[in-house]
Amino acid sequence: MTNTTHLPVVQSGSQLVDTFSGELEAAIREAVAAASSENTKRAYRAQMAKFTSWCEAHGKSAMPTDPATVAAFMAFQSLQGAKIATIRLSLAAISQAHRVAGFELDPG
Repeated sequence: MTNTTHLPVVQSGSQLVDTFSGELEAAIREAVAAASSENTKRAYRAQMAKFTSWCEAHGKSAMPTDPATVAAFMAFQSLQGAKIATIRLSLAAISQAHRVAGFELDPG
């Protein structure tokens, strides 16, 4: 069976973060600012952009989100051939954005 789920095309770079609005934009910017190196900041920004686009395409909330949504996104990445390092990076970026915004990713 062919997987027909597609991730919307996402441009990388700081201009993408500028297209987000309100609380989500602020959370992404704060999470990126809290990252230690420029490469980490770029990587977190790119992963959050992909996660946010995926959430929007699937009617899910990116901020705050829930563990089931994160798991579904990670499964999607795996089905698309993402390496484990990329999936871990996504999880780190999502977790950091939630921490900085004061959201618990898993309140239980």
